[in-house]
Amino acid sequence: MRSCSAAASGEVRAGPEVAAPQVPADVDVEGRRVRPPVFLARRPQEPVDEPLRDFHRRLLPAAAAACRGQWRPLAPTGWPDNDSHRNLLAWTWTDADARHLVVVNDSDQPAQARLPLPWGDLRGRPLRLTDLLTAQSYDRDGDELADRGLFVALEPWQTHVLDVTEVFGSS
Repeated sequence: MRSCSAAASGEVRAGPEVAAPQVPADVDVEGRRVRPPVFLARRPQEPVDEPLRDFHRRLLPAAAAACRGQWRPLAPTGWPDNDSHRNLLAWTWTDADARHLVVVNDSDQPAQARLPLPWGDLRGRPLRLTDLLTAQSYDRDGDELADRGLFVALEPWQTHVLDVTEVFGSS
């Protein structure tokens, strides 16, 4: 089994099953700035970075839900007058009962791209993409996603962890 951290480190091969992500004990999710040597059992008092703590409180459950199944990197595409797609990192996780898409703007500038999705059965199906970090939903036509890919526009450092599901009962 592989972990999410293995995929995030750039490992491209996909395994059949993936363990839920684990946060090592020495990872700081509160935004501490002072980095004392690990052999010290104490550290100076520092204020907690509340926005960073809040982000991690949303990210860790989203990562646990999304990092299941087969991992596949995506290649964002742009257009001639806009190469901001180069700042986007994107990948999917596909399991028997779940599909997730992760998109990260790894820059201090806004970025836009089209993301070709790897799923061949999108055509003719209305889909809902729900961001597990913000609970915002986006309804999209499966034909457009299959033909042109998903259009994304992210602000600097913004991230989407999208749960991709079919919308049943729509007309």
